[in-house]
This record gives sequence, structure tokens and C-alpha cells, in this order.
Amino acid sequence: MKKGYLLFLFLTVAILVVVSACNPQKKVSFCGNGICEDTENCQCSDCASKPECKTDLSKQCDDLNECTTDSYNEATQSCAHEFATNCCGNGKCELEERNCDEVTHTTNCPKDCKFNCPASLIIKKSIEGETSDNFPYACEVNCDEVNVNNFKLSNKTGSIKTIIKNIGEITSGTITSSFYCYREGNPSNKLERDCDTTNGISVRDYFNNNLDTVNIKGKVAGNNTAIYYLKFDFSEIQQDGVTIICTVSLDDSLDKFKSSQQLSITFNK
Repeated sequence: MKKGYLLFLFLTVAILVVVSACNPQKKVSFCGNGICEDTENCQCSDCASKPECKTDLSKQCDDLNECTTDSYNEATQSCAHEFATNCCGNGKCELEERNCDEVTHTTNCPKDCKFNCPASLIIKKSIEGETSDNFPYACEVNCDEVNVNNFKLSNKTGSIKTIIKNIGEITSGTITSSFYCYREGNPSNKLERDCDTTNGISVRDYFNNNLDTVNIKGKVAGNNTAIYYLKFDFSEIQQDGVTIICTVSLDDSLDKFKSSQQLSITFNK
């Protein structure tokens, strides 16, 4: 019987050995052992070297400058920025970047070059826009506009005006003015200078706040307009309905600007 017990014990041990061999112990993985295992993802440092887990550091190097090619230098562990040539914004005034766009009156690349567009003067009824009006004079004080460049003034004094605007980048030259006025049908009685008088009507002209001449800043500096006034005193007229014809000229020889307009003004006390 003892032999039988030993044989049973031997068979039991043999069976356990076979079962153990067929069911090996499952290997336990953990983050930090230096091996990127199937159960681990990019959140584990063990997998940092996998291509899909590498961070594209070049995106963090973007300097928002269209004139540079941005990259990350693995060797120096720093960003690198390579400047492109002939690109507006690379800090160099190159090729045609300093030229002036004749449509927009703007230097082609003001980022790299100094403002280079000369003064360009236009006349307008209002300061909005950058296109000249064909007939830019408008009422100012005690005035009604009958039609284009035709006005009626009342209440002893009155004035009309126009706006001169510099749509270029550089300050204008000196702008001067002149006028030639006469009573309708009688060109011999002329008004050519400030405070000249005819038929009880006197006239004077000026820029802004009583200036005889004016220079206008470029648009990049702001405040790039000036107002020209033609003011009349007709308190001494003998009868209503007197009409004078005025030819008014504005001139800036430096910038080749000249505007000449003919105006008709009728006066009523």
C-alpha cells in the first residue's frame, strides 16, 4: 500500500509540473522600466522615442514672421530662424521694396524701407476717401448751394470752403492760393487781393486759422488735410441779387499740384 501512495504522489507532482509549464506566469508591465510595452502609450516616458510620440517642436518656434523658415535644432535644443531674401519683413530694403505704388500712394514695403511716396494732393468737399471731387467747393457760413460751384450768401457775411488732402506719405511743399473775382457782366472791377472791394463786396482767403500758405503732412503722420476758405463781407451792397464770378487757384509747384475752379456767388443782405 505504501508503494501505491508513493505512485499517487509522484503522478500528482508530475501533473502540476505539466500544468505550470503550459500556463507561464503573466509578465507585469509598468511605466518607468525603460521599455515601451504594448500596454503603454505616449503618456509614458518609456515611449517618448516612438515617432508618433515625438513633439513637433518646430511649431513652438514659429515667430509669426512670413520671411523666416522656423525649425528646432536638436543639437542645440533651441529654435532656429532662417531669413528669406526678397521678402518684405526680413529687415532689408531690397529690389523694388522702396518703390511707390502709384495707385495706393504707399511704399511697396514700409516694413523694411523708409516711407518714400511723395505728396499727392487732392481737393474734396469732405475728408473721407482718397479720390478727388470734380467740383469740391461747399458752403461754410450763411450759404446755400444752388448747384455745382454756384452759391447764394446772405446775412451780410458768408463763406465757402474746400478741403485739400495729402494722400501721399511725405509732407507737401508750400501751398499758395490766388483769386480773381469780378461782378458778373463787368470784368473791369476786379477783386484780386485780400480786402479789395467792389460794389460793396470785399473778399479775403486763407488756410486753416488765417494762414496765407500751408504745408500738409503725409497720411502716415495723420492730420493730412487743410481747409481753404473764401470769405465775403457784403454788408455794404446797395441791392440784393448782386452776383460775382471768382476764379480760385491753389498751387504747390513742388508737388506739381494745381487746382483752378470758377465759382458763381450771389449776395443778399
